[in-house]
Amino acid sequence: MIVELGEKEIIVRRISTHIDARDVIEIINNTLERKDIKMIYNFEGSPGPLGEGIVIKIKLSKKLSNVDISVLRKIFELKGIPVKVNPA
Repeated sequence: MIVELGEKEIIVRRISTHIDARDVIEIINNTLERKDIKMIYNFEGSPGPLGEGIVIKIKLSKKLSNVDISVLRKIFELKGIPVKVNPA
């Protein structure tokens, strides 16, 4: 799994199971729920060993602050998930 963090978009690639997808969504929702940010989720692909896995693209109604990006990055890194921060 790989997470890409941008100011107005979060992309999670190579999710192998629905359980992992649910966990990622839960982390993002719990971290951003008090920020009054509306999120639009877009799902692509499918789980399993034959493809690239599930891709979740999340469009955000507001820009993430540097603190928000740092917090999300740290949470994912602590779970062993590589994170790429996309410049503005």
